[in-house]
Amino acid sequence: MKDFTGIARLAANALVFSVHPSLPARTPKELVALARAWPGELTYGTASPTGFQRLAAEKLRAMAKIDILNVPYQGGGPAAIAVMGGHTTILLGNVSEAAPFVAQGRLRAIAVTSLERSDVMKDVPTLHESGYPGYEAINWFGAVTRTSVPKPIIDRMSAEFAKALDAPEVKDGLARLGLNNAYMDPEQYNAYMRAEMQSNEKIVRAAKIRME
Repeated sequence: MKDFTGIARLAANALVFSVHPSLPARTPKELVALARAWPGELTYGTASPTGFQRLAAEKLRAMAKIDILNVPYQGGGPAAIAVMGGHTTILLGNVSEAAPFVAQGRLRAIAVTSLERSDVMKDVPTLHESGYPGYEAINWFGAVTRTSVPKPIIDRMSAEFAKALDAPEVKDGLARLGLNNAYMDPEQYNAYMRAEMQSNEKIVRAAKIRME
């Protein structure tokens, strides 16, 4: 935040909590109840030990006051295979990556992590609407530049990004990747980044997450 300043937040995508179909849980409340009944026994697979998926799970863990164990893998593919194979209980991954397995019946989607339902999984509720108001944990992407760049240039670049995001071919490209237009101007984006860093710092400290 000292060396860089935001130009624009560009795109975002939700994550989804999904489980092996054999698990007796179909809703967020049922999954939380199961975790409380079996403290420390439910495991959740993520693409890495310290990535955003881990932070999203730890955020739910704190809000729901449940004890679930992280099992990190080297990528989202291995994590999904482990859950489908019954080696771990819960998968926390990108909506676009999990959607084909849910459609095939190899995973059961429980809840998405955005404030609004995902266009990719319209029938799957959000945690926000399922008893955890304000819960949001999304992957987001943006552009930054050096703080020495003059503000008029930053504002011009941001405006050009906003135009590009409205172009049909860009919208289609984002949709194919499971991403949504999540534009924020420089002031909004800088405030958002600061808030995200403060929120994530609390999660990292509470969960005692360390870089491996």
